[in-house]
Amino acid sequence: MANLILAFDSFKGCLTSQQANEAAADGIRLVLPDAELTMLQMSDGGEGWIDAMMQASDAHSVVVNTTDALFRPITARYAVTADSRTAFIELAQASGLTSIAAHERDPMTASTYGTGVLIRHAIDAGCRTIIIGLGGSATSDCGIGLLQALGLRLLNSQQQELPPTAESVSLASTLDITPLTALRHKVRFVAASDVTAPLLGPTGAARVFAPQKGATPEQVELIEHRNRHLVSLIDKALSDMHTSEGASMADTPGAGAAGGTAFALKSLLGADIRPGAQILLDAYDFDRRCSQADCIITGEGKSDSQTLLGKLPYCIMKRAEAGKTPTLLYSGQVTNREQLLQAGFSEAVAVTPPQTPEATALNPDFARRQIISAIQSTLLQLLT
Repeated sequence: MANLILAFDSFKGCLTSQQANEAAADGIRLVLPDAELTMLQMSDGGEGWIDAMMQASDAHSVVVNTTDALFRPITARYAVTADSRTAFIELAQASGLTSIAAHERDPMTASTYGTGVLIRHAIDAGCRTIIIGLGGSATSDCGIGLLQALGLRLLNSQQQELPPTAESVSLASTLDITPLTALRHKVRFVAASDVTAPLLGPTGAARVFAPQKGATPEQVELIEHRNRHLVSLIDKALSDMHTSEGASMADTPGAGAAGGTAFALKSLLGADIRPGAQILLDAYDFDRRCSQADCIITGEGKSDSQTLLGKLPYCIMKRAEAGKTPTLLYSGQVTNREQLLQAGFSEAVAVTPPQTPEATALNPDFARRQIISAIQSTLLQLLT
């Protein structure tokens, strides 16, 4: 009897990780009805992070009144472990891009303040480890809104406190980080990053990710300038406190995650920046599970050379490869197939036929049928 692990990433804008897993399971049962299946919800720190960590850690959710990236009242969730000591925060819950209509997106003003409200609630409830999934943000505020919710004060040249908006960074002359200094000694923070980008420069938060959030070329340069100004403010504040400087941290891989939120968390709260995928796989005790499995089946909306830069299916494959367990990749689209195979995937299958209209490909029912059909037609051949 085959023992298979299903660990799909979400098909963005189409299927959640769990829905993709369930579709794959339906396809497998058509050809291997007696297979033992383990379905693991997956996320690299973006949407679905809470649900995945709840499954992996036996945590429960907490609902909080907060605000979205445009300061509109919403309710959002975070997860907390049974001992009430560790909280899993999903930045996309309160500060996510998908909750903002395309015509409303404004990375010049969007704020992470609502995520900070979630973190503050968890700390006040007694959590002493905060693990923050940073994918899927609508923001380019360098996490300043989040930190203002935790006590950071931005002051202008007249020493007046500025509101928790992204624009306040450009107006600030000094930072009062005293409340954060106390907090970083009480709480351990981990930034679960879904990217390896630094904060500044051609591969940084502004130039790579701000356009995806609606920024014009002119706004990209303004955001880059704003981020550089913030680095200088943080450097001065840390120097005044006779502690380490923050400038070198701007080059830290992953510091550009969530519009620079990872940089702010690391500089001012001492956060560790770790790949969200690896945090989740560790929580699942994935290496042990792999040693007991005959095959891992994973996938995502589109697999290409970018997958090999640390996306979730690649992380899964490398962990499985270490245990000599083959990994099959079933994704909506597959390009650079030979490169994917050379990297270690046992097979890479595109489930969506070429030339399929985008609206059709993103239809959840269509995508589910395609996963079932692709697995039904190829799995036995691939496993023999």
